[in-house]
Amino acid sequence: MAYYMAKRSGSMSKSLNDTLVLHIATLALPRGAYLATPKLDLHATDFTIAAQVRLDSIANRNILLGNWSSNQNAWQMLLAVNSGGKPALNLRKDFPTTGSIPDQDLVGLVGTREVRAQEWHHVAATFTWGDDRKTPVAMLYLDGESMGRATPTIDRNDQRLDNRYTLKSSPNAYLIGRKEDTSDNDSWFAGQINNLRIYTSALTGEDLRQLL
Repeated sequence: MAYYMAKRSGSMSKSLNDTLVLHIATLALPRGAYLATPKLDLHATDFTIAAQVRLDSIANRNILLGNWSSNQNAWQMLLAVNSGGKPALNLRKDFPTTGSIPDQDLVGLVGTREVRAQEWHHVAATFTWGDDRKTPVAMLYLDGESMGRATPTIDRNDQRLDNRYTLKSSPNAYLIGRKEDTSDNDSWFAGQINNLRIYTSALTGEDLRQLL
């Protein structure tokens, strides 16, 4: 396993390569093992998470990357392959709570195509706040092709401290292969990950196909 920071590759545009903040070349995780990343601030930025994955099984959910925890006022993100093989992206707004509240979900997006176990697939999620910083779009990709899109609505009158319009820097150590606040069979990853890349920009489908 190795970390590579801001390494350019292929013919991808310089501006996008400059937003590459983490590259892990190869990683094998038995179920129950995980890896913590260096602290990253995806809280108030656009981002892309992309990786080649080979799952041991799709009988349970496999967690690719997330910082989902029970901490109050937490910005929570989870990229996973659900049981059955469909990739999913969840983003939760900052909210002081001691339990789940439906209004917390900013994005709950499930892909329309399935990852097959024991085969290599490229899974990617992108999120942008939009050119005006007020029109967010989330997308999921499988093997370079779009398979899901969500356009969440943000209440501009929301006065919570960490409202999107007053966000502060919030670096977090994201976990590869684990959902932090639970430990059941749906809280881990089992398989192999190659070329996990995290960008602070939303790559296009064309950009992602260069990573295949």
